[in-house]
Amino acid sequence: MPVGLTIEEVFKIAVQMEEMGAEFYRKGAALVGDKRVSKVLYDLAVMEDHHATTFMNMLKNLLRFMGKKSYVSKNEEFLHLLVDDYVFFLATSPTDVISEGANVREIIQLAIQKEKESVVFYSFFQRLFERDEDKKKVEAIVNEELQHIATLRRALGISCHQMKT
Repeated sequence: MPVGLTIEEVFKIAVQMEEMGAEFYRKGAALVGDKRVSKVLYDLAVMEDHHATTFMNMLKNLLRFMGKKSYVSKNEEFLHLLVDDYVFFLATSPTDVISEGANVREIIQLAIQKEKESVVFYSFFQRLFERDEDKKKVEAIVNEELQHIATLRRALGISCHQMKT
């Protein structure tokens, strides 16, 4: 990752993470046999779509004030490490990690792991902003991602219960 990462590039990574998360949830929803779990996954996909839209709107507003050449300098080295990890993740389509034979438990466990990674990324991402308004928007998304984890854990309970019956 080159030195001098622009805020636009960081936002594009965040948007792409959300878009790929939505794609993952849609494929998972289509593959699981349990209608309740399928609905949970589909609803999460819609939420990820909203997150992507929020980040795109934030970027548009920031670019009006900062311009495209605004570079991230605050904690840049750590940000590069995070971005490098996520660029690797983004190189693989989320639908490629779910095989036709994947079971509900595997899909949900992978989703929980990816949600946790998103929380870490966005928690750091939030530190890049000066304005409280922007920090609060990212904080709201972090909180929603944490709710996604709780929702997925409940769905995992539904799945495990059905496996026993």
